[in-house]
Amino acid sequence: MIARFRFFLDSGPELEDDIEKKDSIDLFRLFSELTALKSEVKIESRQVKTAIDEFKNILQILETTNRQLNDRLAEEKVRQSRAADEALRPLLLDLLDIYDRFFAGLAAFKRSGPSSFFFKFCRREQASFAAVCQGQDMTMQRIDDMLTSYGVRPVDALYAPFDPGSMRAVGVAWHSDQTEGVVIEEVRKGFMLGETVLRPAEVKVNRREK
Repeated sequence: MIARFRFFLDSGPELEDDIEKKDSIDLFRLFSELTALKSEVKIESRQVKTAIDEFKNILQILETTNRQLNDRLAEEKVRQSRAADEALRPLLLDLLDIYDRFFAGLAAFKRSGPSSFFFKFCRREQASFAAVCQGQDMTMQRIDDMLTSYGVRPVDALYAPFDPGSMRAVGVAWHSDQTEGVVIEEVRKGFMLGETVLRPAEVKVNRREK
């Protein structure tokens, strides 16, 4: 034991130099590793930033493409709707002509009524007349429902200001108690197909002074 302690005392300075050298080597190695790690982190950070930028560009391209696709689909939908309306227009106009004739005939039938003097006292004739009127009203309602199912609606013309886009003036009337330029009489009903005029209303427009 004493011999070992004596050896330590005799070789003290050289042993301390070896320890300092090892510490210096370890610090240098640590510094080198830290420098390399820092460089790798910078490279990876640049790569991550590049990947994020590329992802943003791809996302922007996808959003632009999706928006353009939606716009084209909307335009195509409008085009197809207009084409369908144009194809239906002749058929709907024919249906409106039947509507006009049927409406006029029904109105005339209701105004005239049976000419028999005994009609007022004959319940059978009254019941028959009422049944015919009811059947005609049901037919008119079916025509109305059919037109509505195709998006056809009447033009609200009566007592409205004259609109040259959806109305056609076929006469004038003079009523001092009504507003100048409003529709006083609807000679033939007009109809809209969606937002377009299917058939303009034929009307008489008010003039307050002759």
